[in-house]
Amino acid sequence: MMFGAPTHRIESQIQATAKTLDIHCSVIYLVNFMIISFQDDETHTSDLRFIKQGSALDLNRLTQLATIHYEVTHDLIGVQEASVEISNLMRAPPLYSRWRMVLIGGLASVAIAPVSFHASFIDLLVSYGLGSILVIIQIWVASKSDVLSSLFEIVRFGTGSRLTDQLIVTIVSFVSAALSSTGLFCYSAITSSSIVLVLPGWPTMIAALELQSRSLVCV
Repeated sequence: MMFGAPTHRIESQIQATAKTLDIHCSVIYLVNFMIISFQDDETHTSDLRFIKQGSALDLNRLTQLATIHYEVTHDLIGVQEASVEISNLMRAPPLYSRWRMVLIGGLASVAIAPVSFHASFIDLLVSYGLGSILVIIQIWVASKSDVLSSLFEIVRFGTGSRLTDQLIVTIVSFVSAALSSTGLFCYSAITSSSIVLVLPGWPTMIAALELQSRSLVCV
């Protein structure tokens, strides 16, 4: 849940781990909320646990977690060793520093601009600046306030709220319109490429996977 795994994948991993450890449990997953019930067949009692965790897309740590799960379910490592590795993984710093994320955000806008929006060279310079500013706002400004962090959740959680998208698009649109009024810049190329990071690619893919697995509640 913390690293952004698909919901149907989370349930299957828990059930596979429980089967390996000979634990009887039932799992119900809602959006960012999970209910796990552990059953004891000898005493006919159950232990109900609630887990609330916002989803954050981190493919690097998600891959490492999948490796740990594979090693546990195939008896390559023990539960205690896996618990230590998971704890270390949860406390590990992000793979990329903040300034590298700003650089990557600008490069993402530059990479998509000439391919999809036929941007010129000077359009690329503006797209890089606006794309970098977008990431800076998401990382530094949003992290200073709990209220703003709930709005600027695009980088952290893989998807942004509708209000956040509208705010960022409005700012980029005004800047692009001001530059295009000079006749040197293309408004559509700058605007479209600068906001490429707010496009819901990952959430759309997850929704398609959930529909395919018939997990309609999570969608």
